Amino acid sequence: MALTVTPVFAGQNAYIADVIFTVDGDTTGDVTHGLGVVPLYVTITATTMVAATSALAASVIDATKVTVKKLAGVGTAAGSAARIEIRRPHSIMR
Repeated sequence: MALTVTPVFAGQNAYIADVIFTVDGDTTGDVTHGLGVVPLYVTITATTMVAATSALAASVIDATKVTVKKLAGVGTAAGSAARIEIRRPHSIMR
């Protein structure tokens, strides 16, 4: 999986990173967040505006990682990029 993850912020309650698929044929990649619990909040915001770029989504969310998937699959151009925000549960959000 050729997913490049560049951390922007790594805190106790949140993890923010820029992700980019560097190879066209790769359709999934893991973002290790290190929060130690299943996140309550995961947001993926596209940062590339290329016609051939696929939308990205979280396909697996667990206590150690979030798996990011290209929705349109292979053939959607290398360079599908996004910012991912991962936040752990908080007592005021229950």
